[in-house]
Amino acid sequence: MSSLVSVVITAFNQALYLEQAVQSVLAQTYPQIECLIIDDGSTDATRQVADRLIRDSLIWDNSRAEVCLTYHYQPNGGVASARNLGARRATGAWIQFLDADDWIAPDKIQRQLDHAAAVGDTELVLYSDYERVYEDSTQMQTVSEPGASRVCVAGDLDAQSLIARLLVCPDSLAQSPFPLLQQAMLFKRCLVMQTPFDETLKACEDREFALTLLVQGVPFVYVPMVAAFYRKHSANMTDNRSLMWNAYAQYFQTVGDRHPQLRSLYQPSLQYLLETTLEERDRRHFEAFSQLAQFPVVLWGGRLHLSHLFALKLLYELRQLTPSFLLYERYRGPRSKRWLAILSQWLPMSRWLPVAHLRSRSPAPPNTDPPRQRAL
Repeated sequence: MSSLVSVVITAFNQALYLEQAVQSVLAQTYPQIECLIIDDGSTDATRQVADRLIRDSLIWDNSRAEVCLTYHYQPNGGVASARNLGARRATGAWIQFLDADDWIAPDKIQRQLDHAAAVGDTELVLYSDYERVYEDSTQMQTVSEPGASRVCVAGDLDAQSLIARLLVCPDSLAQSPFPLLQQAMLFKRCLVMQTPFDETLKACEDREFALTLLVQGVPFVYVPMVAAFYRKHSANMTDNRSLMWNAYAQYFQTVGDRHPQLRSLYQPSLQYLLETTLEERDRRHFEAFSQLAQFPVVLWGGRLHLSHLFALKLLYELRQLTPSFLLYERYRGPRSKRWLAILSQWLPMSRWLPVAHLRSRSPAPPNTDPPRQRAL
């Protein structure tokens, strides 16, 4: 007998996209599915759209009595809270999480479950590739982003490589796409019940959840297929810089507290975040990241070594007093370049201003080696 799969669609003000997400679930080739729409305190027409979809499903899904579509509301608590509620309300042996503005391939669940059966039906996590879909919010059309690869190939990575990749924030620092997109994964429901999402995290909760399972030794099995479609649009949480930097600080703090042996893995990311907040004179985030740093801290491509938190704080205060054009070439106009050229004739610039020729605030990538893959 086939196992029941519970698909949990979390929605917060995504009435515009909800129908496409639900239709992708109802179109699955795998028959034993229940679909739960978790409304996380939406103030738009999410409930009306959900009610209509439920009524319609009773009409055009008589031939698929196994499909059950339900709606559940909670006051706004964040995506982690909504997923946990969905897991508690679900009854399937397997669980699929799906954001309301994304959708999944028709054969996703069937192919992933076939793969699980081939390797042995244990308490495991299945993950796959996915495709980014860029949307022009003014015309509601998908567009291409220059230089962006649409298909994100996760690859068959071992646990150590997955853990290291989860601790690279932001993703632009990595040389590979984010491998564990929730929409492209499938979990044994008991794993989610034993290790729920951390509801104190307003972002990066998916990273912390997957990281915890990996540290616990849960097998992550790669299924090579484009399993999900991740929509990029103006309302994506990941485009809210301040929110994400708050989340990075809280995420790293949580990881450091629970898994101190992993602290060294997120230090390269902290280096980038420290340099960026220093350049932008963002005191609040600079102080938050400073508290997480392991000393000595090496900044600006090895030009600067700081051994104590006091030195890091002093550096920030000095930055407050220093014009940006003295430190960063990208802030220099023709006049400031001429002034620096004249000044350099009188003073040894490399000694009194060792960072005068900084061209970029991005350090070397955290890991320049290719991801380690499983042996065949």
